[in-house]
Amino acid sequence: AAFGGAVWNLGQALIEQCYFYGNSVTGGTGGLGGTGGACNGILCAYPGGTGGAGGGAAGGALFHGGGDLLLLACTFASNSVSGGVGGIGGMGGPGVAGGSGGVGGVGGTGGAASGAGIHAESGRLAATNNTWFANRATGGRGGTGGSAGAIGLCQSSGPGGSGGPAVGGGLSIVTAAVTLANSTLGQNAASGGPGGSGAFGTPCSSVTSLGPFGAAGSGFGGGVASASDGLT
Repeated sequence: AAFGGAVWNLGQALIEQCYFYGNSVTGGTGGLGGTGGACNGILCAYPGGTGGAGGGAAGGALFHGGGDLLLLACTFASNSVSGGVGGIGGMGGPGVAGGSGGVGGVGGTGGAASGAGIHAESGRLAATNNTWFANRATGGRGGTGGSAGAIGLCQSSGPGGSGGPAVGGGLSIVTAAVTLANSTLGQNAASGGPGGSGAFGTPCSSVTSLGPFGAAGSGFGGGVASASDGLT
């Protein structure tokens, strides 16, 4: 996971008349799923492993994780937070003695993205006379499905992984108590990540199948997304 492109705060802080521009955090890419093994039997092979989930990311400009934070007359513009890409699914195990190879592994889920301007995890945040403009949270893309086992006919590849969610293009709030006063939010956005593509399966009657795409992620709160009852 990745937190706080410009500031990572867990204590008492006063930030006044500052301009946060073009900061970013991005979650890491998930690992590759393992390759399936071959069985002792003639007509069996193990599926590939699921790709690892992409890493989450929070607070493109500022991450607040506890204590009291006071923001006065600050601007948060063109900051971004992006979830990591899901890992590729593992290849299915090889077929033995003419048997079908294993099914490809599922692509990993894309990472979540929250708070391109500010992510307020916990503690208290009081913000007065601040502006959030053109900040963007984007969920990670789902990983590509794994290929079917190399030997054998008529076997499917793994499906692509689901895209990651995105919350709070300008500001995301989890359990923090947040007070906003005289604040402006404009052209901020939260977009879920696209689903990953399926890989090619082994041919069936001379037709090569493509595994299904993963579902797209959801986006919530282009300006402000809050899971707390402490927003005023």
